[in-house]
Amino acid sequence: DLFDDKEDQKLFEDFFNEAMTEWEKDAKKGGYDNDVAAGMAGGLMLIYSAKTGKEVDEGILPTLVKQCQSILDGDAMKKATDQEKQGIYETFLCMGFFCAIMDLAAESGDDKKAAQGLATEYWKTIWGDGAEKITLSDAGLEIAE
Repeated sequence: DLFDDKEDQKLFEDFFNEAMTEWEKDAKKGGYDNDVAAGMAGGLMLIYSAKTGKEVDEGILPTLVKQCQSILDGDAMKKATDQEKQGIYETFLCMGFFCAIMDLAAESGDDKKAAQGLATEYWKTIWGDGAEKITLSDAGLEIAE
């Protein structure tokens, strides 16, 4: 029902645009502007936070960016066009911001569960089978045995 109300829709759009503007400003300060791995890392942090209900320490960003870069260093990414790389950057950030917004907007226990469910589904979409074994900690991405 979030998008049925024009006022709520406007609030969502404004919040989303502000979040993207702030991300890009902070990314530029940190030397991560237009960095696909940083976009992926930022999105993962937001999704994981919404999924678990726990804030992810921003201090892990440099480690997570390196881990994401190693994921992106595969042959398929080396052949990817700039437009495809931009799509990855935007997709991860958009999924992350959407999860964060839904989590922040949740007003009841049921809404919180729905927001966490959405984030969990995104996490599964990203990682596939075994997604529940992948966590974020101070060491970055970790895979439980």
